[in-house]
Amino acid sequence: MADLFEDPTALVPQKLDETASRRYEELTVESLRHAMLPDRGGLVVVDAIELVGSRPDTLVVFRYHHRDKYVGRAPGLDAGPRAEVMSLWDYAIDDDPWSRGMMDGPAVLAAAIGSAFEAAELTLVDPNTLHPIGSPPKVFPRLYVIPGK
Repeated sequence: MADLFEDPTALVPQKLDETASRRYEELTVESLRHAMLPDRGGLVVVDAIELVGSRPDTLVVFRYHHRDKYVGRAPGLDAGPRAEVMSLWDYAIDDDPWSRGMMDGPAVLAAAIGSAFEAAELTLVDPNTLHPIGSPPKVFPRLYVIPGK
């Protein structure tokens, strides 16, 4: 199985067994953590990125808070813990016939998921129950500081 994920950007089969599916999920979240957990100075500080559940219902959970200096500057920029979720396998599996039963490697999937988080496209949930409560505020950039601003 090590060979299957040797190149984290290579295409992999959509039909993975339970062990390989979990490894794919773990490598995806590992890539997300590597890219997103270092503080970038933006209005969102990512505190943790977690996996909840198992295939086909695995969720990626982003736990974060708004940097104090941005709280209250726009609707939805509230103090306290926040969380957003997305279905990992909904992002990974493309039912298009052109996919030919393959899907992007974990690093490529992580980039797509990270972009969706940065674009505030995920579902805002209660951080304790993970029940949907709406959409995240559309205030950008979320993770980075634009020089000169």
